[in-house]
Amino acid sequence: MRLEARRAGGKGGSLPRWLLPLITGILGLALGLTYAWVISPVQYTNAHPGQLSPSGQEQWITMTADSYSLNQDLDLARRRLQPQFFAPDELAALLGQEIVTAQQSGDLAAEQRLQALAQALAVQPGSPAGQPDAAAPVPQGETGNRLGSLLMLCGGGLLAILLLGVAAVAITRVRQAQSGGFRGGGQRPASPARAPKGEKASAPARDEANEGDADEALDRFMDEPEGDEEAEEPAREVQFVPLETGPARYSPALGEFVTRYNYGDDGYDMSFSIETSQTEFLGECGVGISDTLNDGSPQQVSAFEIWLFDKDDIRTVTKVLLSEYAWNSEELRSRLTPKGELILAREGDTIDLETKSLRVRARIREVEYGNNGPADSAYFERLVVELTPQQKG
Repeated sequence: MRLEARRAGGKGGSLPRWLLPLITGILGLALGLTYAWVISPVQYTNAHPGQLSPSGQEQWITMTADSYSLNQDLDLARRRLQPQFFAPDELAALLGQEIVTAQQSGDLAAEQRLQALAQALAVQPGSPAGQPDAAAPVPQGETGNRLGSLLMLCGGGLLAILLLGVAAVAITRVRQAQSGGFRGGGQRPASPARAPKGEKASAPARDEANEGDADEALDRFMDEPEGDEEAEEPAREVQFVPLETGPARYSPALGEFVTRYNYGDDGYDMSFSIETSQTEFLGECGVGISDTLNDGSPQQVSAFEIWLFDKDDIRTVTKVLLSEYAWNSEELRSRLTPKGELILAREGDTIDLETKSLRVRARIREVEYGNNGPADSAYFERLVVELTPQQKG
């Protein structure tokens, strides 16, 4: 009887046969999702601007408008907004959305730049992108984000079910152990009466009596109130010392761009994309003509502008390099001051342009002036600039 009772108790506390395959399957799925999302996630490369997120597309439109406002290069703007990237209706909607945003924020300059870009591209800004056409295609990047969110939601739900199942089994086992469920099929046998004094109890009776005494001792131990706890040690005050903020840290160079201007290159306007080693787009930098002394060709360039665009900053930092003649001319300086910080172009000098997350160090390697202008060193004959972008740590 005792052996059968113990066997019955063991069956009552064992796991159901269907639970182990379920736990194994859920654990395998969780490990697979962890590998696919954390250890070796999918990386998208060589994506064009049309595959960016809506906020990324808006930043791209704003950057293109800023660039066109600076260099007036319509061909460059068309290449950045070509139909392969943005359909005509989509481009019109994005321009309309950005114009409305600029109007709401009171940024008149940004609104004028966007209106000028739309007029140059012969695009009629449409309704805001917040109310897209139902038939408009969904960008691939947005579809991937939705699918990834759905998979993460399903994976989280499966993990929650697994944890709840394990917790339920553990709680059940603990309750069975406390109530004697592992012995006697959940019913604790009553302690038999002790043998009268002077009589020797039989072997089975002694076993049952010893087991009953052990159960009673265990019950008394479980029901016995805890003793007085020692007095708690008074809490100590912890003083937090603020960390000292050190100088900004920069990553290794993300590239090295060298641009050369020679007299007669009237279409000189160089721009370079700033990307990480994983081809993640961070921004752009470049050098272009800012001011000339004549209207004919070849142009006598008296000032260049070095610019930096940061996708995380939504602004373009510009510094203007002046010839010696322009530097000493109050009229030219007052006319060029709105374009950016004025700097005299001297060979060997280094100029830093910084935004929220980028820095470009521009080094002037060569400077030569022409002699046919209104004065000596009036316009540039040759200019060589080296641009080295870095990412802030």
